[in-house]
Amino acid sequence: MPENLLMMPPAGELVITREKLPWPERAAALRIIDGYSLQLAADERNGAKDLIKQAHDRHDPICTSAHKTWQLSLEDRKRDIDPLETAVRTYDRAIIDFDRLEKQRAADAQRKIEAAAYQVQVEEREKQIEHVEQTGGTVGEVTSVAERPVTIPIAPAAVMATAQAPAEAAGITEVQGNWKGRGSAV
Repeated sequence: MPENLLMMPPAGELVITREKLPWPERAAALRIIDGYSLQLAADERNGAKDLIKQAHDRHDPICTSAHKTWQLSLEDRKRDIDPLETAVRTYDRAIIDFDRLEKQRAADAQRKIEAAAYQVQVEEREKQIEHVEQTGGTVGEVTSVAERPVTIPIAPAAVMATAQAPAEAAGITEVQGNWKGRGSAV
């Protein structure tokens, strides 16, 4: 037997042979120095390849089944979620459209309030001009009143009633998304 395959340990020490080592260390410990060690390396390589095939034969059906189950779960999730996401997008569009319409109505109401306030200012100035003319005011006084700028008063913003936030749907609970697991008991 070649020396690199089995070494005699000093007296009293535990004998560790290559066969008891894990496969990577076992392969690293073999030195090919002759035909016998070459044949041993080829045999062990074939043995490792056979063990790889056995591992695939044992684990691949489970992995394939798990992958198929995962794919089916993804399809089921998509079938459940897609209609809900479509509904959410529809609700979002309706809410945005309603909000845009309410803002437009508020802006229109604000413009009407400001136009009415401006009209009141114009009518008030015309009354002042009429009063100055009736009380015998001079042309300069009438001109002075007529040339006063009509300001558009800042009217308080129109307040539109908005709907309250919808109550939470019965039976729907939000689940916290950050799950953590604990390792095995110590």
